[in-house]
Amino acid sequence: MISKGNHKKHIFRFKQFSLTDDNCGMKIGTDGVLLGAIAANEKCNNVLDIGTGSGLIALMIAQKQPAEIECIEIDPLAYNDALFNIDNSPWTERIKLYKTPFQEFYRNTKKKYGLIVCNPPYFHNSKESPNANRHIARHSDKLPLTDLLEGVSKILSNDGKFLIIIPALQYQNVNNFLLKKNNLFTNTKILIRPTPSKDFHRVILSVSKQKSEINEDFITIENGQRHIYSREYQNLIKDYLL
Repeated sequence: MISKGNHKKHIFRFKQFSLTDDNCGMKIGTDGVLLGAIAANEKCNNVLDIGTGSGLIALMIAQKQPAEIECIEIDPLAYNDALFNIDNSPWTERIKLYKTPFQEFYRNTKKKYGLIVCNPPYFHNSKESPNANRHIARHSDKLPLTDLLEGVSKILSNDGKFLIIIPALQYQNVNNFLLKKNNLFTNTKILIRPTPSKDFHRVILSVSKQKSEINEDFITIENGQRHIYSREYQNLIKDYLL
């Protein structure tokens, strides 16, 4: 559903913007598209995208919301891709990109954000990838969840939302310990599975400083056949993908 153009860079074409992920450790995929589509429905004045990679999520939000958007990316090659993509988008005036560790960013900023989004590194203490950029993108060495959630708690506004996608196996630890330790609470969890016959493998959490009952929802990506997408997934991403 994402097309590549015949250019020196591999160009992924969406309805209102295009982008490349040539130098990103983690490539454009379903996780980012899902999180971006859900985050883009949140109305807010200012947004922070942590670990923006190619800038996909920031651009998806910019398409729907008139917010000011700031992005952080520590990897210099992914930063260059994000800069290229933002500069060639219709919303370059509203998106700022910083090449800095999140730990340094949140300790120095005085801002509070109405929406914070993160598609974080998943893997901890696992085998190191021979590709250094991919290792940074996929592993939690540079941004442990403890640091991420501590920082989010300091810069999220009192009525703001933090959206994150994590492996389903991490949910209990994140919800029962790491969030509560930082006075953050899950308000909505969306369980995601690739097909109807497979287990849920990802969870998108909507988190805030306000405690509430957890609303639960479900998304199945494909109907069971390769690239035959479910109605709920198509409805979610219909404004973006060709």
